[in-house]
Amino acid sequence: MWRYVCLAFSACLLVLGGVACDYQIVDERSPTSPTPIVYQPPTTPTPAVVPTPTVALFSAEPTRIFLGSTVVIRWDVTLPPGTAVTIPVSVRVDPAPGTVPMTGVALVQPFTRGLYTAVLTAETTGGRSSRVVQVIVD
Repeated sequence: MWRYVCLAFSACLLVLGGVACDYQIVDERSPTSPTPIVYQPPTTPTPAVVPTPTVALFSAEPTRIFLGSTVVIRWDVTLPPGTAVTIPVSVRVDPAPGTVPMTGVALVQPFTRGLYTAVLTAETTGGRSSRVVQVIVD
């Protein structure tokens, strides 16, 4: 014979009006003593949290050039320590060179005088980070 034994009665009523109680199923057919069979309700797995990437470095050198000269752009995008390496990270440097790896260096040649602005955007499904660098082109 099976018997349900309430182990911890709570005076709190649940939102639906029921009484909170943890149950233990006891098999009374055991010849020596009842054998407890503990029931644990199924748990819903916690979804993995995808971190937002961090732009650790985004720089342009030199910060002032003459038209026709090149600028060295450097970047480094990181994820928090312990993050699974399988998380896809999209990294772009606009207006050029476009889609890039998480760490790199590129040479760019601004084509007009004025203020050249480069934007680095790093994105996962968990969020987006951006940084901007500017170079004066004489």
